[in-house]
Amino acid sequence: MKKMKWKKKEIAFFVILTLFIALGVAFGHRITGYSVLKEENQEFETLIANYEENISQLKSDIGSLNNEIAVCKESKEDIYNELSDYVNKTVECKTEIKTIEGECESEKESIEEGLTTCEDELSQKKRQYTEIVTFSGNKLCCLMRVFDPSIESFDVENYKIVCKDGRTGENRIFCEALE
Repeated sequence: MKKMKWKKKEIAFFVILTLFIALGVAFGHRITGYSVLKEENQEFETLIANYEENISQLKSDIGSLNNEIAVCKESKEDIYNELSDYVNKTVECKTEIKTIEGECESEKESIEEGLTTCEDELSQKKRQYTEIVTFSGNKLCCLMRVFDPSIESFDVENYKIVCKDGRTGENRIFCEALE
């Protein structure tokens, strides 16, 4: 067999090729990792930009919410003041109602006393009227009985004494002195 003789160019080419392969094997992962890192870095930059945008939006939303809270606080204070006015008016009204109730109760008692007095006077006048009518009717019809012996009673019709034959009238007459 023949020994192969290598020429210097071939050896140099082979060494360079081996060197490239060795470099590729040694640094290939790092080069790939660099590109992956570069891609991840771009993703992180995109995420950071999105987060910054979201944070800006959140700050804007928080500002709007703070404004709304301030408006709500003002509204709450207005409503509280209005309710305080209503409570004060309610207390005043309740006091006035109690005063009026007291006055009405006093007036009612006075009216009831007056009514009782009036009813007593009316009852007394009715008794007096009944006594006078009974006495007068009895006397009148007793006198009339002298002229008409059939009269034995009387009625009061339209505030007039009417002597009745027999016992048909409501009030019976008693004529003691004339019998």
